[in-house]
Amino acid sequence: MSLFNLAAPLYRSPYVILSTLPTHQPHRMANMLQVKVDSHMLNALTADLTARCVVKTKYKHESRHSKDAIAWANSRAEKLTTAMLKHIGKGNTAFNIQLNIVQLLDFHDRAYICYDLFLDGFDEHVRLEIERSIERPIYLIIRRGDILHVNRGNKGVDAMVADELKDIGQFDKGPRPYFVDAMNPPLYSEGKRIENPAEFMSGSGDLSSSEEDEDGKRGEQDSRKEVAGEGQVVTEG
Repeated sequence: MSLFNLAAPLYRSPYVILSTLPTHQPHRMANMLQVKVDSHMLNALTADLTARCVVKTKYKHESRHSKDAIAWANSRAEKLTTAMLKHIGKGNTAFNIQLNIVQLLDFHDRAYICYDLFLDGFDEHVRLEIERSIERPIYLIIRRGDILHVNRGNKGVDAMVADELKDIGQFDKGPRPYFVDAMNPPLYSEGKRIENPAEFMSGSGDLSSSEEDEDGKRGEQDSRKEVAGEGQVVTEG
């Protein structure tokens, strides 16, 4: 699947992957949303204290700017994780997340969020290895009606997510999360995502502030800029 064929969902037909795997009795949240967590996710969080999750959700934020979308995705992932942990009896367990991909689709205001979940007690020496990893088991978090399903995806989903991370990593050399907007495919200069492509091409725009140099200053630009967008490289003289 081409990275820049963004008219199609990042993860195809996730509902097919949801099965009749054993689940706990639904936990009814204050807003009447039920949560069902399958045994695979329960085992992962109990034994490994970590899981790589993919959320399919609605994107209702007015802004599609990466800074706003990433902040929204982080908040959304935290809320869903809190609900899930409460359901499996770990409501008092501290956790933190690391976003991997935030993808805004161009239809139905949909978005995908891929993130790594780490529960309190996870070995911090192993965390960096997992965050940098490409291939990991994927757990899907999808709302269907008033039920939030948390299920282990199949190996096909694992491969799709791994391929997506590999593909985006060819263009985006900055830290995760990677950001993709189907309506406004990002451009990259020297491995850094450009926040305002039109302004950048005219010479007045900036790169993503998330990819600034550690000292907070912009790195010097070469006279020749390689810009990658929609899977192609454009070289300016």
